[in-house]
Amino acid sequence: MSSYKTDTGAEECRKTNEGICEDAAVGSGITSINGDGTVAQSIVGGTDINVSSSSGTTTITFNGFIPEYYASSKVNTNSTAVTSGTFTTFSNSPALSFTPTETGVFKVYCIPHIHESSSGDRSRIRIYKTSGSGTLILENQASVGIDSATDIGVSIYTESLYTLTGGVAYVFDVQALTNSSVTWKATDCDSYMVAFKIV
Repeated sequence: MSSYKTDTGAEECRKTNEGICEDAAVGSGITSINGDGTVAQSIVGGTDINVSSSSGTTTITFNGFIPEYYASSKVNTNSTAVTSGTFTTFSNSPALSFTPTETGVFKVYCIPHIHESSSGDRSRIRIYKTSGSGTLILENQASVGIDSATDIGVSIYTESLYTLTGGVAYVFDVQALTNSSVTWKATDCDSYMVAFKIV
């Protein structure tokens, strides 16, 4: 078995064992090549294409990766204070809503500007799926705490990876839990929630 590989921003061609060679142009791929070397069908490329030979015809199976990207509206208002010891959605969370085209693994992340005001405050922040039937793979929470100061504001990164099903609607939110009080102070720093397909 031989293989073609097309890379975005490059042109590459490898001959199959029948001596057929076709250019893999930027942003293009090939589904099949006739025995005389003519292209039977073209598709979007950018990944490996497996080639198998049978009776003078080379068939190429495209194992494509289709990128998907979604962003929320801008968050630029402050939340009300979260005071719960269990995870609670911030009142200004943008509720990132989307329906993926294909099933895959998605990274969902945000960099909220978090504010605490009392010594000894401890809070944790996370991205959480509040609607839809996806499966959580991992959750990278963020933490904020004050030891001796009486006021702190910091932008922190938090993300979650989910397996999502194509055609299903999902909603994601930013949540916090705390031993005292915590606010998402977006008037100090604008934020967006972003989701994109990685596998």
